[in-house]
Amino acid sequence: MENFAPVLVTTLNRFDHFNNCIESLSSCKYAKKTELFIALDYPFKENQWAGYNAIRSYLAKIQGFKKVNILERKQNFGAIKNYMLSIKHVFNIYDKIIFTEDDNIFSPNFLVYMNKGLSLFEKNPKISAICGYNFPVKVENLADSNVFYYRGFSAWGFTTWKQKFDNRILTTEDQYNFLLDKNNILELKKCSNRHIYTYLKNIYYGYNIYGDSTLFIKNILKGQYSVFPVVNKVKNTGNDGSGLHCLDINSNIFERQELGQNSDFDYNLNEVEINTDLFNTKIREYFNLTFKQKIYLQFLKTLFNTNNLIKRKKV
Repeated sequence: MENFAPVLVTTLNRFDHFNNCIESLSSCKYAKKTELFIALDYPFKENQWAGYNAIRSYLAKIQGFKKVNILERKQNFGAIKNYMLSIKHVFNIYDKIIFTEDDNIFSPNFLVYMNKGLSLFEKNPKISAICGYNFPVKVENLADSNVFYYRGFSAWGFTTWKQKFDNRILTTEDQYNFLLDKNNILELKKCSNRHIYTYLKNIYYGYNIYGDSTLFIKNILKGQYSVFPVVNKVKNTGNDGSGLHCLDINSNIFERQELGQNSDFDYNLNEVEINTDLFNTKIREYFNLTFKQKIYLQFLKTLFNTNNLIKRKKV
């Protein structure tokens, strides 16, 4: 295998997470053939300096990669800007990318899985990205395939191609227009009721979205899927309150997830559609709403339909 994709890691001040991430990544097969990009943001709070300085000191000690490139910010960019500009920087050099945040650790075959997937699905118009993380669901009596296709997406370690990557932020108007089409809603319901709830709440509170949430919409609109592994290639360790979006929650459900230990990986696509049906069913159950959320969803739906009716009457 040649032409290995580069890996981009964004970070700020979580030294322990970052250290574990890099050490795990450097132990992966093909790490020595992989160029690493690290986008280090600048602190915006006093309590971030110690972790930030620890990371800066550690950067010069990183080994095990083909080359290490540091994108060191001189002012605080924030997570979104740092992510987007870093992706753009790498895509100015490469036509593909592997991305992870600093709170992930990896299976030894993570880079094998990603690079083989990039080659296998590059010319497949139905595949938009390859994800390394699988949701905490288990399916018994699986078909022969070791991956499945899903309309959704997970940013906890993914790879994609420059020509397929859609990095646009979706506004509340974009989300509103998406939900106006009943076919979009039906397609979204095959995956999860929670995301309908999320988009309606975004519209109500005026939240634009980027990243994971946008890929559901974009995949549906383009008729595309993300590829997911049956056995995890990534484990997230950030649900401890240390990150911007990961709350301090009971993370046992994530800690218990199996992380593959094989050093090699070969895609087996036999009966992948059967695997996809099985996992979609389980993931839909995983993304089920609480009773309180179901009540709130009905309120949001009523409000959405009322506003839509008012708009149509004005036209």
